[in-house]
Amino acid sequence: MKNSLILILLVIYSGFLLGINLNKPLPIDSTVKIGKLKNGLTYYIKKNNMPENRAELRLVVNAGSILEDDDQQGLAHFCEHMAFNGTKNFEKSALTDYLASIGMGFAGGLNAYTSFDETVYMLKSPTDNQEKLKKAVFILSEWAHNLSFDNEEIDKERGVIIEEWRGGRGANERMMSQNRKVILQGSKYAQRNPIGQYEILSTFSYDKIKKFYKDWYRPDLQAVVVVGDFDIPVIEKYINTYFGEIKVNKNAKPRVIEPVPDHEETLVTIATDKEANYNSVSIYYKGEIQKIKTIGDYRKRLLNELFNDMFSDRLNELAQKENPPFIYAGVANYPMARSKSSFMIYANVPDNKILTGLKQIVIEKERILRFGFTSSELERSKLNTLKGYERQFKEQNKLDSGRITRTYIRNFLTNNPMMSPEQEYQLINELLPDISLTEINQVIKNYLTENNRVIAVSMPDKDSLIVPTKEDLLNILNETEKSDVTAYVDKVSSKPLLKVEPIKGSIVSKKFEKIANSYELILSNGVRVIYKKTDFKNDQIIFDAYSPGGYSLSTLEKLPSASMSSTIINSSGLGEYDNVELAKFYTGHLIRINSHIDSNSESIKGSFGTDDLDLAMQVIYANFVYPRKDPQSFSIQKNRLKEMLKYKNSNPLNVLEDSLQIILFNDNPWLVKNDEKSINALNLDDSYNFYKERFSNAGDFTFYFVGAIEPTTFEPLLEKYIASLPSNQVTDPIIDHQINYQKGLKDVKIYAGEEEKSEVRMIIANDFANTKESSVKLRAMLFIFNELLRETIREKLSGVYGVYSYPVIETVPQSRLAVYITLGCSPNRVDELSTAIYQIIDQLQNQLVEDKYMNVFLQTNNVSFDTNIKKNDYWLNNLKYYDMNKMNISDFINHKEFLKKVTKQDIQKYAKDFLNYKTNLTRVSLYPKKK
Repeated sequence: MKNSLILILLVIYSGFLLGINLNKPLPIDSTVKIGKLKNGLTYYIKKNNMPENRAELRLVVNAGSILEDDDQQGLAHFCEHMAFNGTKNFEKSALTDYLASIGMGFAGGLNAYTSFDETVYMLKSPTDNQEKLKKAVFILSEWAHNLSFDNEEIDKERGVIIEEWRGGRGANERMMSQNRKVILQGSKYAQRNPIGQYEILSTFSYDKIKKFYKDWYRPDLQAVVVVGDFDIPVIEKYINTYFGEIKVNKNAKPRVIEPVPDHEETLVTIATDKEANYNSVSIYYKGEIQKIKTIGDYRKRLLNELFNDMFSDRLNELAQKENPPFIYAGVANYPMARSKSSFMIYANVPDNKILTGLKQIVIEKERILRFGFTSSELERSKLNTLKGYERQFKEQNKLDSGRITRTYIRNFLTNNPMMSPEQEYQLINELLPDISLTEINQVIKNYLTENNRVIAVSMPDKDSLIVPTKEDLLNILNETEKSDVTAYVDKVSSKPLLKVEPIKGSIVSKKFEKIANSYELILSNGVRVIYKKTDFKNDQIIFDAYSPGGYSLSTLEKLPSASMSSTIINSSGLGEYDNVELAKFYTGHLIRINSHIDSNSESIKGSFGTDDLDLAMQVIYANFVYPRKDPQSFSIQKNRLKEMLKYKNSNPLNVLEDSLQIILFNDNPWLVKNDEKSINALNLDDSYNFYKERFSNAGDFTFYFVGAIEPTTFEPLLEKYIASLPSNQVTDPIIDHQINYQKGLKDVKIYAGEEEKSEVRMIIANDFANTKESSVKLRAMLFIFNELLRETIREKLSGVYGVYSYPVIETVPQSRLAVYITLGCSPNRVDELSTAIYQIIDQLQNQLVEDKYMNVFLQTNNVSFDTNIKKNDYWLNNLKYYDMNKMNISDFINHKEFLKKVTKQDIQKYAKDFLNYKTNLTRVSLYPKKK
């Protein structure tokens, strides 16, 4: 009682101290136009010019699968699909054909999703053409009240959705479904799944889906969200025009929030499955959804966020100690239903360690409950939180329109806050300093209560594993909550990251590349640096540093250790800091930097904020000069890999992908494998020595930097930290170990898995002369191929949920191409659908494609380029790609000119050259186990 009184007084005092009225409603972003039509429809409109000349539009329906009648299960999701199969004013595929013709079809971002409680439709539109923008708003209105539900289209879509249902089947879905029945016991959520039931999907009468649409697609349950580069009054006029005419349903069903019943006792659920490949134990603490309406509400949420952050850090630290009780662990806080939130503590554990893992997460919970957090933990969490909101504030005029729409969607559905980044950053600055350790340590007492608690276990169904009983789990919980625990000691290092101050080098030459508006520097140690200053983000610099060689320079005997060397070293920390200390060292900094070693190269890549430039350069330097060898971390990593490998092949998809690699590359001994032999062969000294050798010579590295770079501060730091890196200025070779694609025809069937479903992989490999022209023509052909695959295999034959092709282009050590075609389907349709794919290829090879496909390709890729050219990562990837392949950067800038030059004849020729399935095809098909 005394502690509670102190806490109450502290909260009241803090509010007056800061001059903050905690009962005051949260501010609302004044740049958002919020309105409501007479029929009840809500709208949100915001002007935003990232990206330029584009708008993001959403239709939000406050209705999902939880509102279905028993004989409608799956039909909320089915309604969503039917939105793309015809409306009153767009017959059948006319709507999607139109959007594709302006570059905004499925390949351009057209999409939707359905969950338990909501359905959201997403489309994009150009804004430099008012008719197209107007039509986009009109399309939203068609979805809102004018779906046609053509009987023939419904029957065609059944097959697509059944394949989506089939594709989701597996161990995870089965265990999740079993656990959900207990976690959400007594609620409608426990018995439902948005994808629905096979029996209903395949047999429902047409009137059932029309009834769901009529009942729940209505203006009082809908919102329109439009964010983009336009004038707000124009969009508001369009919304009034097209949505204002929708009539109110006077006999509307009430939109009930389905309850999740409370329970006093701790519930237990144990799910086992023959195809499961992990052991996990979780504790769910269910609570009421907290409405965030006032500054006081927001402050409570902030307290919870800090608590979650510190709890996660505690568990992460424990997972990196010697003989950890779990492989990894963490916490999550999320709304499990509209009426219930959940705080979850979870752990993935080794075999037969379910009880040990449960005991340890309960110990950590008790440690916090009894002793609380430390002041140093709280200060770190505050600094990291503040830095995150500061980044958001700095980027407030650079936020992507699509990201902004999410805020308004959540506001409509669940009344989430709708502050501007500036308002939120200001509020955080006012609230954070006064949050005390006493308040934080009180959170757990209100948060993790003994009622509404569920213990959930998921694990493989194997003879070698002991399945704990309900009594075992409850006994561990009860005994551990009464056991002795000691207080946490926060160990923080103050050692410098760099042992010795680098000896400064110099910039030997500097050249301006006018076409790309970039600079090329040669440093005194031979390092090349290419950098480009952009204004796409205010607080972001990204980079990638590349050198040839990789583990092609390993010996075959040490290949496992060489191929895993960067993973092992990254997990070890840096310099004098182990991985836990390093995370604490980064407090308040937006630094994400890691080294990588792959088959043909070594690299360091990452991102950081503009204020972190000096420290980021130190981290880059340390990755070269001070890699850390940590036996304890190595032992943990190796044991994790062993545990994860044990039941890897219980998952049929893993069996397929591993088999595919062996078949495709003729089981070449240089092919890196994730198997028991390779993991047992891992050696810390070999990994460490190989890493050091690959990063001992910076002279054959090229660094690429893109972002908010100021040359006057950036270049001196290059001289201090990059020009000082060790170098012998010798360029290492890439050794070709002849890991070649198998040629000719090969058809392999693999039998694994319980579910009646198949996965098919087709690969057509060829030599390929990679130029800008050949790359554009190849991608044009594959784009049109994908359009035909979708139209035929999915829409006409109703054989799949998804089917697509993609290219893998390699330039070193050989110049070659592999076209991958992937699909999932019913086992009895593998050959039928494969034949249909071959027929599409024949069509591409023997007939010139229709004009509409050429137009869709051109429009979609033009739109994509116009958007991507204003992104840092797009520039970074292409600066590196064109430089590494000695291609002219002007070809990148003139990408749209190359798109224009692609002809129908090019499509035909490239289909003949690179889809030569009759002479050069590997097909690997996964079937369920023979019974």
